[in-house]
Order: sequence, then C-alpha cells, then structure tokens
Amino acid sequence: VLPQADAVVDQAGQLTDVKDRDALYERAGQMYFDAGIVIPLVDVNDVVVHAKGLKDLGLRPVNPPGNIDFATVRWGR
Repeated sequence: VLPQADAVVDQAGQLTDVKDRDALYERAGQMYFDAGIVIPLVDVNDVVVHAKGLKDLGLRPVNPPGNIDFATVRWGR
C-alpha cells in the first residue's frame, strides 16, 4: 500500500537489535499514519500493575503505542 513504509518494515524485520528495530517500526508506523492509511480511534494511556520486585517491564514504542516487551522482564533481587 505504501512501498516506502513497507520497505522500512522489511528492513526492521532483518534487525536483531531491539532498539534499532523498534525505531524503524515506529518510523514506518508514522509514515502509515501521515499517509492516512492508519487512523487511531483512541488514545489510551495504559496503566500496568505488576508484582513488587519485577524489573525491566518496559513499553515498546510502536504504533499503536503501548505494547509491553515481556522479553526483558525479570525478577529483581
């Protein structure tokens, strides 16, 4: 639908570095949004509740925002 953004998504899919990959997915998402292909219906500020001692529970910057990255979650000491 949008070859430039599709190419960015393809490029991101080849990366193993999470920060670099997320940056490309965010850029592609913004390109789709700017082109009017994706129209967010709501803007939700998520509240995440977790057990005390759980570490590195972060949100990943993707469109729509707020995907939880469980790959980094661990119990702290």
